[in-house]
Parts: sequence; structure tokens; C-alpha cells
Amino acid sequence: MSCCSSEDKKPAAPFPEGTTASEAVKRTLAWMVGNAIKGVVVHPGGAIEFGGDPIPVTGYELDKDNPKLLRPLWPECDARMLGAQQTATKINLRVICQHKDAKHFGLLVQPKDCQGCPLRKQ
Repeated sequence: MSCCSSEDKKPAAPFPEGTTASEAVKRTLAWMVGNAIKGVVVHPGGAIEFGGDPIPVTGYELDKDNPKLLRPLWPECDARMLGAQQTATKINLRVICQHKDAKHFGLLVQPKDCQGCPLRKQ
């Protein structure tokens, strides 16, 4: 079969139906970081543990007790859209608020914006 077949095929869904936005973010980061540096684990709460020196990720901070662990500053919310860019030295997250009643709706947000949002969805 050639790469340009005219067969009518449905594209594969990126995540199983019912996957929350937070879970999608975690899976995306796991894939990106795992491909950039081997030996990386993304924990269920969203923390990223590196086998070696961690690379910076927007909206994450180093754990005080474990210098190989980054903890998310983003609170759980399923009303966000994520864009991510990976370079050799960092991962930049661009996050857009998708809660239609929030004052930041449609805007790029930082963790502090989401932390103070009374409309945050989980």
C-alpha cells in the first residue's frame, strides 16, 4: 500500500475515549520527555522523575527533597488546551483556558492563573 492511498480510513484517536484533559497532558509529557531523555517516569500525580539531570518544563518545579523530580504547579483541570514544544534543553508548555465562564477563557494562562480560578473543572 502506498503512502498516498485514496482508501477512506478514519484517523486513530490520540487517546482512548473518556481520557481526561489532565491525563492527556500527563501522557503527552511522558511521551515527549521519554523520547528526549531515556529513563524518565511520569507519576500518576503528574510529577516527572528523570534518571539523570532533569530538563526544565514550563509550570513544573524541582522537588525540594529529590533533585531528579519535577512537580507540577498546574492544578488539576479538564478545561485547558495544551500546546507543547520540545527543544534539546527544555519543554515549553503553552496552556489556553477553555472554561467558557472564566475570565481567562481563550487566553494563554500560567499556573498562578489556574490556581486562583474558582471555576476549575476536574
